[in-house]
Amino acid sequence: MRKIEGYVFMPHNERVTFMFGRRIAKTGSDGNYDNFEFNDFSPYKTRLEATAGARELLSKRQDATKADIARVIMEIAENKGEVELFVNKTNLVSIMIDEDQGLRILYGALVQGFRPAYPLPGAVLKDNGYVTYTRANSKPLLPFKRALYQAKEINRQGQLPATIATFKLKILETILRNK
Repeated sequence: MRKIEGYVFMPHNERVTFMFGRRIAKTGSDGNYDNFEFNDFSPYKTRLEATAGARELLSKRQDATKADIARVIMEIAENKGEVELFVNKTNLVSIMIDEDQGLRILYGALVQGFRPAYPLPGAVLKDNGYVTYTRANSKPLLPFKRALYQAKEINRQGQLPATIATFKLKILETILRNK
């Protein structure tokens, strides 16, 4: 089981709210940050580092005027045996893994008014407002059944490996771009 705990930032623009964590590759990013789904889910270690990354991005990108600083906690099943440990858990997501692209896409619940991941069940997490599978939105099934079905459909339709994870995101503060 892989455990992830740290800080991310999420700049606001008109389209979608991406999560950014620390930069781990020497190429790809124009700053001390990288898309959380492209950097192997590597958050910042401290809130101060996440805030510095957000301020750097806001100074470079005119399409974002503010950014949320958030704490992220994840537990990712790394094999079939670990998947079964999630049966009674909530706040679940599915993860599509594309090693060729260095990409891990988070999927969650379908939310009315947000774009679905059609033909896959559910929605891409950044497109649904970061809504996970919970007991409240998964009835009559358990969140585990919804997340597992989504992972199986990612594997079947996309011919890519997939797994499930817990995902907790807590917004701590919003910072504005300095004018």
